[in-house]
Amino acid sequence: MSLSGKLDVFPLEEVLRLLARSQQNGCLRVDGESAGRIYMEGGYLTYATVESDEVLRDRLVAAGVVTEEGLSRLDISRGTLTDAVAPSASASALTELVREHSVESLYRIRRPGTGAFEFVADANPRYPTGQTFDVESIIADAERRASEWADIETIVPDLTTLWRMVPEIEEESVNLSDTAWRFLAAMDGSCSVEALADRLGMTKFQTARRMAEMARAHLVEPMPAPSYETPGYDTAYNATDIYQPAPEPEYTTEPEPEAVEEPAAGVVEAPTPDPDRSWWSETNAEEALPTGVADNTFETPAEDEGTEEPATVEPQAEESFLETVFSELEKTEESTEEHEDSEESGFGLLRRRGLGAAFRELADS
Repeated sequence: MSLSGKLDVFPLEEVLRLLARSQQNGCLRVDGESAGRIYMEGGYLTYATVESDEVLRDRLVAAGVVTEEGLSRLDISRGTLTDAVAPSASASALTELVREHSVESLYRIRRPGTGAFEFVADANPRYPTGQTFDVESIIADAERRASEWADIETIVPDLTTLWRMVPEIEEESVNLSDTAWRFLAAMDGSCSVEALADRLGMTKFQTARRMAEMARAHLVEPMPAPSYETPGYDTAYNATDIYQPAPEPEYTTEPEPEAVEEPAAGVVEAPTPDPDRSWWSETNAEEALPTGVADNTFETPAEDEGTEEPATVEPQAEESFLETVFSELEKTEESTEEHEDSEESGFGLLRRRGLGAAFRELADS
């Protein structure tokens, strides 16, 4: 029998009923948001899963229903899981486990209501269960699972949340069953529903339901969320608190000052002459001339012996200065005959030349 289509056109429940009425053997594969496989034999559902065969193998061993040696023999003999049941387990334990996996898987496959399906005739699972379930009873349990999950999620909203045993109980004593004690012991301090389901070989629904029952009995509690806030510090983000580096100063290149030549040591610079003033003017003469020039007093270095020392010239008025000049000229003419040898050399010659220059300067002005 060849059968394929889409679940939004043919609901999963109707497809399963059709396969049951026609007593088909094979596997109904569903691809979509919740992919899975549903195995049929003689019109009965034998097993349904949304996980791989390896996950089924690990859960059967973790639940203690079968042994590793028994599953290894099945890979060779192609027998059923009833042939690999552990000595400490019962056949009813295997039936309950397979039924629970089938109901949970059927609930997850039909919940989206979308996806493509295809029936492959005579396809068998890796590990045949040896169990048969009525299709209508499995469909009814899967429909009730939606309301059961809604009740569980009020206590266990997230399957990844860590849970732990409460430090103290409210009552003086608590009676626990073997199953409940095994459940609490498997938590090992703290554990999530997903991790605990793998440890116990249970479905997520079974584990979450048991965790909700323990929480209502005040035996377990969710772990508090870790706090990353440091006491004493404001954790609010403030963009203005971010360090802002100071702007770099702007440098402007200033022209270097022109080098000024310093006068050599011991050299006296003569003042710049004013063309509007005479060289003998008394006004501000002392301010413009260096020391020894303003007051017309100079220390003449010593001459050789026999050389006449010049007299110191004091500043005088214009009339006195002219009289002095003429008197000096007269003296010079009288002493010319007596000192002919000394006229042409020495200080006398310099003095006559200086007075002559002064006289010409006065005549020109």
